[in-house]
Amino acid sequence: MELDIKEDLAKKMVFSLKGEGHTFSNLLASKIRQNSDTKLATYRVRHPLLGTPEFLVETTNSGPRKVLGKAAEDVKKEAEKARKLFEKL
Repeated sequence: MELDIKEDLAKKMVFSLKGEGHTFSNLLASKIRQNSDTKLATYRVRHPLLGTPEFLVETTNSGPRKVLGKAAEDVKKEAEKARKLFEKL
């Protein structure tokens, strides 16, 4: 996965995630939306087979980088929790 930041403002960020598809992008966007400082979090994939997810994140108080970092930590914790459950099987 490669993060490519296209626009980085105080309360708005546009970036793409090279090497990812809908599965991870949907999870990340969902986690970003759960933050109370998030005004808007969405992504699009221009071509279903060749496209790269492009995100738009807008915030109210804290910056989008902080919100994105928190969302990434939440995804990491959830993945670790799932891994531990699968190890028990």
